[in-house]
Amino acid sequence: MGEPVTPLKVEDDAAERQPLSIEYFKKVRHDVTFSERRFDVNTLPDDMRRVYGHLEEKFGEEYGLLFIFTMRTAVELHRAWNMTLLTNTILQQIKDRFNMRMTWNLGVLRLVFRVEDGGYELHRKVPYDYDSEFQDIYHRIAMALIDGQINVHEALIYQREAKQGMHTAKSGLFIRNFPGRLILY
Repeated sequence: MGEPVTPLKVEDDAAERQPLSIEYFKKVRHDVTFSERRFDVNTLPDDMRRVYGHLEEKFGEEYGLLFIFTMRTAVELHRAWNMTLLTNTILQQIKDRFNMRMTWNLGVLRLVFRVEDGGYELHRKVPYDYDSEFQDIYHRIAMALIDGQINVHEALIYQREAKQGMHTAKSGLFIRNFPGRLILY
């Protein structure tokens, strides 16, 4: 009938393989370059752009963008969670990691941000949104920035894209907009 089929010999080199060391992962992580995408500050509201301009002039672009990132993160987290302790913890981590000189007051519906010893103060009214999908995404973006996995430009771009629904499944977009939103009611 034909030649008999001989099974392939699979060499077991598991004993020879060594697990990758932590140093390898640290090296890979630090060798990765960030993308060249840059956040466009002209998309910011006038008051935020004005404060950003002053902070950029005094302390540099990154410091100004970090203030904007922190403020936007707080607004979206507070909108969904409406829990000042969780929002405050994340803001404090950002402040400590990047050595920022800012304070905040997280009320139930009103947030106040002060930077540079009260030199600039911005107020935001934040309505509660029981169906906000952004708390998880914004939390992950903030933690990635704190851990150094992304830079502030990428973090702000991810926030904008999340708000536009670019990182949400089509089914999630359907439920969060009309006519799918009617199902929730």
